[in-house]
Amino acid sequence: MSVPEDLPPQNLPPAYAPPPYAPPQYAPPPYLPPPYVPAPRRPPEQPPAGVRWGLPDAAVVLALFVVTVLLGIGYLLLHLPARREPFELTFGLLAYGILFAALVVISRRRGLKSLAADFGLRFRPVDLAIGLGIGILVRILTLIEALAVVAIAGKAPTRSNVDLGTDPLWIILNGIVVAALIAPVVEELIFRGLVLRAVRWAILRGRRRSPRPQPATPTVRGWAAVLAVAVSSLLFAAAHLYEAIGDPILLITLALFTLTAGVFHGVITIATGRLGPAIVAHVVLNGSSVLLVLLLRGH
Repeated sequence: MSVPEDLPPQNLPPAYAPPPYAPPQYAPPPYLPPPYVPAPRRPPEQPPAGVRWGLPDAAVVLALFVVTVLLGIGYLLLHLPARREPFELTFGLLAYGILFAALVVISRRRGLKSLAADFGLRFRPVDLAIGLGIGILVRILTLIEALAVVAIAGKAPTRSNVDLGTDPLWIILNGIVVAALIAPVVEELIFRGLVLRAVRWAILRGRRRSPRPQPATPTVRGWAAVLAVAVSSLLFAAAHLYEAIGDPILLITLALFTLTAGVFHGVITIATGRLGPAIVAHVVLNGSSVLLVLLLRGH
């Protein structure tokens, strides 16, 4: 069919033109979670920013520890009129409470305001297995050391460094609550949390006038770890020698026991970056010491 030539142009059918393509618009969700960043598997190899505590703070806490020990020895030497078991419980709770408060003050005023961030007071489920294994291993090694000392000296210690009394109530309170539960937490915070890290950070930082560039070289990091474990272990052993006053054989066996435990606790603390395994191992060692004293008492 042809269109007549006289048909007005405005009466022609309009040509079809498709609309321009527009991509769909998607509104973003109101909240996007932050990207997942895995936690570091190894402890930091350089002093964390914001940590201002160091060797002077460790010296202050160690001085408080010595003062509490001297006060306890003074009580024993002066024979003050007080029952031994209640005094040991009260004195133990007061002494460990003061030391723990000093650590909190150091963390709040000169650190990261967290015992976990400053001193590594953290636990993971695997710490129970690690600590149990280390505690059993150290107990076996120290028993071998004690047998060797007795064989060389030709005689055994005349007493034990653990005095529990005879009343079951005080055995539970002083032997289990204080010695096996409270003491491991506070002592690990002091010697593996504060002292070990203070020595390690001091070596990694270098002298104040000529600080080391961070991160330090692998050689410096290795020496820092070795010296930190050695110093903290020696101080840990020295802090317990008062328990063996008057018995040279007990003094030697106790020194070997605490030194061996200190080395193992220090190594696992540096390896994991937390105090959980060392605290569990300390609980195992102190608890087994109390158990051995109770078992041998019948013989």
